[in-house]
Formats: sequence, structure tokens, C-alpha cells
Amino acid sequence: MRDADAAVRDAIVEDIMHESQVPKFDLRKHQATRPRVEGVDNDEAVAEAFKAQFLVHLNERNRRRHASTIVNPKPTTVSHGPKLGGSRSQRGKMRAAMREQQV
Repeated sequence: MRDADAAVRDAIVEDIMHESQVPKFDLRKHQATRPRVEGVDNDEAVAEAFKAQFLVHLNERNRRRHASTIVNPKPTTVSHGPKLGGSRSQRGKMRAAMREQQV
């Protein structure tokens, strides 16, 4: 005869084992959701459905990406001419010389 602790332990083990079991695939349930059509290849139908869904998601993602760039456009910088090298005094002399030539 087994003691009460063994029976409690067995009940706990059964609960744990019951939770960890993978449910069986119910073929009848999945067959009922997709009616069979004669003359149509099911693999082709699934591939076309996947392709259509993929394109819809791709278009949504692209639309969101373009909308975010329109809402927050990157600031544009205005170029003030070529970048001049050298020290500040040399650049100042170059700017002064360029202004004199323009006048």
C-alpha cells in the first residue's frame, strides 16, 4: 500500500505532464475551414495567398516609411561656397579677395 505523500506526488506529476503535452493535430477541424475545389492545386493556392498577403504587408510598410519621412523631413543645409582650407586669417583673406573680384 502507498502512503498519502506518494499519492499527492503522483497527482502533481500527472498535472505537470498533462500541461507539457502537445495537443494533437485535428485534421477534421482544418479541413472544414478550407473547402476543397476540384481542379485547383492546393499548393499553388496557398502560394498565391501568401504572395498576396506579403505584398499587402510590404505596401503598408513602405507607406508608413514614406509617411514618416514626410512628417519629419531632414533639414536642408545651404552651401555657402567651396570649403576653403588653411587658417582663419587665410580664409578671411581669400573671402576678401573674392568679394573684391565680384565688385
